[in-house]
Amino acid sequence: MLPVEERPASDQRPAVLVGFHWLEVGGAEKLAFDTVNWALEAGLRVIVVASVPALQRLADRLPNHPDVQFIRVDRFLPHHLWPRFLVKLIEQENIRLIHIHHCTPIYAALAHIRATIPQITVIDSTHIVEYNDGGYPRISGVWTNYIDFQHVISNQLKTFFDTRFHHRDKVLLGRMLTRSEEEITLPPVTMEAGKRSSTSPISGGTNIKNAHLSLSIP
Repeated sequence: MLPVEERPASDQRPAVLVGFHWLEVGGAEKLAFDTVNWALEAGLRVIVVASVPALQRLADRLPNHPDVQFIRVDRFLPHHLWPRFLVKLIEQENIRLIHIHHCTPIYAALAHIRATIPQITVIDSTHIVEYNDGGYPRISGVWTNYIDFQHVISNQLKTFFDTRFHHRDKVLLGRMLTRSEEEITLPPVTMEAGKRSSTSPISGGTNIKNAHLSLSIP
């Protein structure tokens, strides 16, 4: 084997990179938001990216915290440039862990990341078996050699990985946590004749720190 190139040290505190599909409504996004909060509670810095160019209407649900950065690469960076960008980002920001939530360009960048920074830990989460073309579980299975742990939320998905990709040792079953009733307070419903049901928007009331990074990609 070729010797691993010594990477430049970073003076930043350890960070995790959380890859979203987008910051819109969806089951994968709920778990991705939970991942951000869990990492922050563990004392890690959190860097968020999204693969799909969109309004990212749930961006204000990210914690309003100086250790959380949402980098809008979805606005300007073509997917074929993500591998080199992510390597520079990992080095500059001292990223120790990548957690993928249906973020296709991070999957596609894993071979380059692993060849350059082999010590990085990679986790992904998948949610349902998609029978049309395999969907995200199939993508995860294709890149399984570059992933340390494949988190699934059902026995059906665990069986899918065991039978299709034969990586039983790295597939971890962990269902989504039951949310406490106090976490979100729903507005009262008015059922009187001639009146609409009363509703109010539910929002975390948070802002995000948009990161502006200058990375030199040769």
